[in-house]
Amino acid sequence: MDEVNTFKEYLALVSGGQGTFRESGEQGKVLMDMCRQLPEEQQLECLRAYLEVILRENFNIVAARQYCSEFVTAVLSMSPSVQKQMISYALDKIQNRISFEEQTYVLRMRLAEELENDQEWVAAAKVLSQIPLDSGQKQYGKDTKQEINMKIGRLYLTAEEYVEAENYIQRVGMLIDEATPEEFRIQHSAAFARIQDYRRKYIEAAQRYHRLSSEKLVAESERTQALKSAVNCVLLAPSTPQRSRFLAVLLKDERTFTLAQYGFLRKVLDGKTIKRAEIDLFAQNLQPHQREALTADGTSLLERNVLEHNILSTKKYFRVASFQALSRLLDIPVDKVEKIIVHMVAEDRLKVRINHITNSVTFDQEHALNIWDKKLESICAQVNRAVEAIATRHPQWYESTIAS
Repeated sequence: MDEVNTFKEYLALVSGGQGTFRESGEQGKVLMDMCRQLPEEQQLECLRAYLEVILRENFNIVAARQYCSEFVTAVLSMSPSVQKQMISYALDKIQNRISFEEQTYVLRMRLAEELENDQEWVAAAKVLSQIPLDSGQKQYGKDTKQEINMKIGRLYLTAEEYVEAENYIQRVGMLIDEATPEEFRIQHSAAFARIQDYRRKYIEAAQRYHRLSSEKLVAESERTQALKSAVNCVLLAPSTPQRSRFLAVLLKDERTFTLAQYGFLRKVLDGKTIKRAEIDLFAQNLQPHQREALTADGTSLLERNVLEHNILSTKKYFRVASFQALSRLLDIPVDKVEKIIVHMVAEDRLKVRINHITNSVTFDQEHALNIWDKKLESICAQVNRAVEAIATRHPQWYESTIAS
């Protein structure tokens, strides 16, 4: 206790803060050096006493800021335990004092770092969100605002708090301009893709993921993961012409040939019926929130999309089919088949005529010329892929033989 008493006696000598700016800094440094030599419990006691003195109303405010800066420097050099306790205590005391906004900023950044290290993602995000980026006395540059908002958004994403994350990621988007570094743009795009994925905007998410998978500034392992995410998202999207077009884009990308999802992707684009075992196998590649995504009737989103795909695929084999026959073919109850067909018709994604007397459907058949056009388009796409592969593997031969 002798050291603590000595500290407090010395502290009493500066209780009015009447020294010069330089003297305030030197006296604060001496006091903090004394505090650093103490055991942790005594450090906490002395730091609290120090704050109590410099925050008194009669303490010179200019001197108080200098003393507070020495306090911040000292606390950040102490053990994580002392930092966590003392930073929270100090913020409670000074966070509403405009005069200490600079010191408050430094303390919040460190506290958020410690909370993140302890995997307290939401707590860390909340600490950073209390920095007055737009309303405080301190002027923050655009880059600082971008970085802090991005940090908050990514912390919420890690905690799977997607609604809060979207709020901050959108703020980042409004700050991005031509001067923003490409690396930061990529970080923002990756974060926004995850949010679109969560919001079930699967086509938009797939397109972002696919662009990320081709970014040279992204690590190879992350590019591969982005490509997998693009495939997963497009296969979770409802059957629409837009999805079909993007499926074709993915299949033109020869990198998809090596993915575990390739067989599933190929069958979807080719309009082949997908079996239950194939659904279960593909589901293993999905993220937890994607596997847990349900429709209004409690069916998993993946299962519903595959059922819709399989209904569309039956057009190749039937012109007229009873609900009972479709039920047996698709291995689902009759009433569920009818509900899905009605839903697809309402969204103009399926052309059929429903006969409620015979409990059957008549599929509208495509004109033969349309079918021929699609087959020709598929052949041309395959030829293009072959040419692109040759150009990649034998560029000199390609330039001299084909390009010329």
